[in-house]
Amino acid sequence: MVEKQPYRVERSLGESMELRHYPAHRVISVDVGGGIEEAGNRGFGPLVGYISGANASRQKIAMTSPVLQEESDDYQRVSFVLPQDWWDRQAPAPLGDQVRIEDRPAGVFAAITFRGGWREEKVRAHEKLLRDTLEASGILAIGPALYARYDPPSVPGIFRRNEVLIPVAAE
Repeated sequence: MVEKQPYRVERSLGESMELRHYPAHRVISVDVGGGIEEAGNRGFGPLVGYISGANASRQKIAMTSPVLQEESDDYQRVSFVLPQDWWDRQAPAPLGDQVRIEDRPAGVFAAITFRGGWREEKVRAHEKLLRDTLEASGILAIGPALYARYDPPSVPGIFRRNEVLIPVAAE
């Protein structure tokens, strides 16, 4: 079974929406071109290579979920959360400069969960719904959205778990 990134639910915001606290954690990331739909596929290869042993120690590292994605003006950042046993110790150095190791601080995120395929219009609609809910609830968003995919391509689209996560000011 694949390890899932842990979090603690702070409270519900409505159907399929909640506030969550995520502990500090470590990720491996790669920046790629393309839109929401293509970037995950482009970033997946280098990240799978790293956890499959294409790193300075030739160490294999277990896959986790979700796969995270963030947009910027020029690129998409695709990230794998490393298993918890790598959060407090040195991860193997990447080979080359494409894959980076990043420590991410603890934080509170609003989350909306949805099922189905990974289409930009669906992701954007759920992000808008979550942002509208935050605004109506008086909760301050403090950063760009993260997009999370939990299931491998072998899972039929209708059963795939996806999320939009937005960092918010702690209550």
